[in-house]
Amino acid sequence: MKSKLLFAIAAATLPLGGGLSVSANPAPPVRPLVSQQPTSANWQEFASNDGKFAVLMPGVPEADSKTDPNGNVNHSFMLALDEELYLINYFDFPEGFSADSAQVRELLDTLPNSFAQGASARLVGDRNITLDGHPGKEFQFALANEQAPPGIGRLYLVDRRIYLAIAMTPQSQKAQRFLESFRILS
Repeated sequence: MKSKLLFAIAAATLPLGGGLSVSANPAPPVRPLVSQQPTSANWQEFASNDGKFAVLMPGVPEADSKTDPNGNVNHSFMLALDEELYLINYFDFPEGFSADSAQVRELLDTLPNSFAQGASARLVGDRNITLDGHPGKEFQFALANEQAPPGIGRLYLVDRRIYLAIAMTPQSQKAQRFLESFRILS
């Protein structure tokens, strides 16, 4: 089950780095990750200086970067446990990217649908959010695999960078702990 979950999430997030038009191109195979047994004692802060973010995770994520044919780089940090998955993904729009508030809202409204389509998931709800004044979107989704735990994602646009935080766990308090701990570093 974990390998199907990893592939679905990886397939859905990799196309997000391609710009405003998001396509569901097939993703390369996902390397299996070592399973860790989470306990409340091993939650720790993970920070990426290059990514300019920090977040609490119940273990150490595996980092990966992929470059698309247009030269855009998509960075991901994923921790897969037996029935849980935590992911931070980010990419930068090209230099000179700017958008007015209507375009930003349209972008944030479009990306959850693109994610769901790429993951063969169904969106079950969304709402507008902010993080330190930066616009965002929270969305809930369910994978077609009924055995997969429910998922919740948050997108933020910070300058020309998109951040995506995903938590999939049957324990909603763990998802909230992860998502609420996400912060932008200066």
